Amino acid sequence: MNLKEAILNKATVYNSQGPYLFDHRQLLLNDDYLYEICAKLWNKIESYHSDIIIGYGMGGALLIPPIRLFNDIPALIVRQERRENNTKVLIEGFKPTDKFYKAVFVDDNINTGTTLQKCLDALKNEGYNIELVGTVTLTDFKDNREKASCLFTRYELGLTKSNQNAIEFSGELKWHLYNLNKYSDYICSPPVTVGNRIYVGTNKNEFLCVSLATGDILWKNLGKPCIKGIASRPLVTWNNVIVSSYDGYLTKYTPGGLNCWTKKLDNYLHSSPIYSYKNNAVYLGTENKDQGDIVAINFETGETMWRVFTNHYVPCSPAYDEKKDLLICGSNDSNLYWIEGKSGKVLERSNAKSEIKGFVKIIDDIVITATNNGFLQKWSEGKLLNQRNLGQSLFHSDPIIYQNLIIVGNTQGLVFGIELETLNIKWIAQTHGGVSYGLTQLDHRLLVTSKDRHWMILDMETGKKLELEANMPRCSQPAAYKDNMLVVASDWEGLFCIKI
Repeated sequence: MNLKEAILNKATVYNSQGPYLFDHRQLLLNDDYLYEICAKLWNKIESYHSDIIIGYGMGGALLIPPIRLFNDIPALIVRQERRENNTKVLIEGFKPTDKFYKAVFVDDNINTGTTLQKCLDALKNEGYNIELVGTVTLTDFKDNREKASCLFTRYELGLTKSNQNAIEFSGELKWHLYNLNKYSDYICSPPVTVGNRIYVGTNKNEFLCVSLATGDILWKNLGKPCIKGIASRPLVTWNNVIVSSYDGYLTKYTPGGLNCWTKKLDNYLHSSPIYSYKNNAVYLGTENKDQGDIVAINFETGETMWRVFTNHYVPCSPAYDEKKDLLICGSNDSNLYWIEGKSGKVLERSNAKSEIKGFVKIIDDIVITATNNGFLQKWSEGKLLNQRNLGQSLFHSDPIIYQNLIIVGNTQGLVFGIELETLNIKWIAQTHGGVSYGLTQLDHRLLVTSKDRHWMILDMETGKKLELEANMPRCSQPAAYKDNMLVVASDWEGLFCIKI
């Protein structure tokens, strides 16, 4: 783990207020990083040609002694409080004289600059004649602070909305269907492309098949109006389309739009259906008052094969392992269910300690889940192997697996690149709005859409911001991408296709 990654994993506090709190104490007490940090800090201090270095409190006490191993430069450390016993000193170091000193302030981090001012005020009050010529810190909350130098700015750590070096979004609009979703704050159905067709639901409970090339509506079905309409991702398999809607119905269509069967499963359906070739079954979750089920439906007939009852709603979209005949699904009852796909027998019920509302992912023997209280979790055979706190909610998250990384966003507007093996944070990119669901893979790039109309494209390996655009349609859900054509179902402004 390099120094930047160590700061992101060991010294950045993620909480509901934001990842803007740095706590470097554990990092500075770690011998693996202290030498490197102090060597780099001294290189920056040297450039100021100062007479002394000064510090305040714990940050100064931890950094100044090891920095002086590189050069025996005089130093002063201001205590946070004057000693009550013995010498009763406030300043540790040499006694004040009439001499004038050029000083560099050293600390682990500068936020508002309050600590710096306390240090300067204390030195002045104790009779030291100091001119501040610069500050040198490990991190700095404010980019481009005057006379300041740091090892990492917030921008370099990905913890800023700044978009330095990114270019304007370069897409070309091919077509636009305006009358798709009505005004709503709910998540909408993400589009799915198959061949030259797009399948997508609307929050008006319409289901459409649209030509990718022209945007013409090939066929559509209109259900009864209901809250949220269709919020799930359509399932396309064996040239048939299966879609769940929030009025509780699961429907199977032919490619031409003929209704094969419609099944009332529960009061509400938010979960996206998945298919098992081995069992010829469709799996999804249901919602009914204060409980929900995980159900298996016969693909041919629409008949119920089995049900597993849970203690709350199941908006979660399950994952299925064909080799093991293993279905894994979360629930709002904070449990992760491990179920035999053919029989519906519950093999394990694991406590995730928070709702799992989004998509479960399986990679070989590893299962990845994202919880509503902000934890990314790694499981195997019903056991929690590791988890990473990512601050705010991973609400309806759909993690993307790219090489050895898990890409996930939270409602705070942070996108994370997480190492699959260790769950260490590789990179962070801060966007402008909640993005827990609005991530789309574009080959080696990542499209991030958000509720505040800012779009950006990131490099998936590094998190670097490549392209961006403001004042785009509001979009809370993933887009579809095929042959450089991007299909976006916006929250309020219709369905459109962009060539990128």
